[in-house]
Amino acid sequence: MGKKEKKTIHISYRTFFVLALGYLGLPMIIFFLGFLKIWWGIIFTLALLFCFFLAVRDCDKDPEGKKVLKDGADFTIGHIIFAVVFVMIWSFFAGIGDFTWVTADHTSRAATMNDLYNYDWPVFYDLSAQSNPVVRAALNGETVAFAYYFTFWLVPALVGKIAGSLVVARAALCIWGALGLLIAVMGINMMKEKASVTAIIFLFIFGGFDIIPSAYQMITDTGSTWEGWNRELFIHGNFYQTMNVFNQCIPGWIVTLLVIGAKNNRSVGTLGALMFPYSPWATIGLLPIAVQRLVTKDMRTSDRKKDLKNIFSAGNLVVPSFVFVLYASFYTANGKATSIKGFIWEFVKDPLKLLKIYVLYVIIEFGIWAIILFKENRKNGLFLVSLAVLLIIPVYKISEANDFVMRGTLSPMFVIMIFALLYLDKVIERYKNKGNTNDFKALGVFLLCLLMGLTSYMFFITAVGASRQRWTGEDASESAADHIGSFGDIHDEDFIDVVDRQFYVYDYDETFFYKVFGKTV
Repeated sequence: MGKKEKKTIHISYRTFFVLALGYLGLPMIIFFLGFLKIWWGIIFTLALLFCFFLAVRDCDKDPEGKKVLKDGADFTIGHIIFAVVFVMIWSFFAGIGDFTWVTADHTSRAATMNDLYNYDWPVFYDLSAQSNPVVRAALNGETVAFAYYFTFWLVPALVGKIAGSLVVARAALCIWGALGLLIAVMGINMMKEKASVTAIIFLFIFGGFDIIPSAYQMITDTGSTWEGWNRELFIHGNFYQTMNVFNQCIPGWIVTLLVIGAKNNRSVGTLGALMFPYSPWATIGLLPIAVQRLVTKDMRTSDRKKDLKNIFSAGNLVVPSFVFVLYASFYTANGKATSIKGFIWEFVKDPLKLLKIYVLYVIIEFGIWAIILFKENRKNGLFLVSLAVLLIIPVYKISEANDFVMRGTLSPMFVIMIFALLYLDKVIERYKNKGNTNDFKALGVFLLCLLMGLTSYMFFITAVGASRQRWTGEDASESAADHIGSFGDIHDEDFIDVVDRQFYVYDYDETFFYKVFGKTV
């Protein structure tokens, strides 16, 4: 008897596309209706839904308007169960929802969740109501608005409000994060045109080869964290990104998949614009990639007039226009948030030191994969544009921790990951077909993947171990999630400056956003 075939479920590209748009668009609609003047909220909601309709209608059609033959991927029941369990564990131990040990970034992440649940929308703070006398004395006592890219929290916060429970809101945040990871995995499998476990494993482990310099610094006792060895220029690996900026990277990966997987260019603008509500810095890194997809040869027709009509379609103009004006005015209402900025050589004045950290950034973060992939993809515009963005983006620095480089590289690094994964699939297939272990090239690639993944494994093990210590009471120290508590009632006075600089909008009624779009007290 022949080998019994496993039962599969076919998931079409259209299904993935609709799920992705729903995941990204629902929080935006909640923002429109909850934070804006009612008529603006209705207008922007209708405009977004109209452009979503256009995008879904065309999502599986080529530039000529014909349905694409290759559509979706087949998933086994086992693969689906594995993926669901994997992303739930991932989201939980990444700290999404703050049920486990969390990184320092969760001082503000947890406060964002708390305030979106506890306060009416839009959120305003009476600074004279701070309960800590040191905090109250340091602030000026007026009423300020809350401004931040908090789009990712809006669905879980609304669920919590409806249920009347902050714990429910936090649990919903953890599930929302897992759902986003699941959609991202589905999208990666769409790019592969087949389902495989390698997609989710590779998404988890992908990043730079930070273990090499980090291990060296630890051995030589020169001080380091697993990814903090290059203090001015570095990119977090995928798992560590979810530990720190899940609100940016999870939706950012989905947006990138939508843009690079587009079958035609009639809605590339709509898809790319969905990045801005989640991460302004990641949007800058995505822009060259979106432009490449918009004008590249495989997205054009044989009719020049039709090409121009496609490029200047409603799907490419409407959403980018109003999303940029709306969210740019919202973010810039607080002019102090990006006070630390400038060209990188203004911060690293020694030319030799600057050259050293730049070269190390290139080699360790993406250069090894670029070398491996270059021969096969040297004529691929998407690969080359992504590589160019990674090389150029360190020229400018924004924020003390250089968020511009860390987040601006999100999309191009994800594109490099897709190329690396497709290459790995070919290596695995060849390795299987040879039926022996003499394929040293394949063994070398497997070793590189193991070396790259060690950083993610280390962070995961750290998160599990530290969480266990908290649950058993071995670690009774205050969680990073409790340091601030609320931007309206800061617990720890050490965070006065960072909260005041990053989250408060003073004189909000004088800003363009609140004069035109936003609800006020």
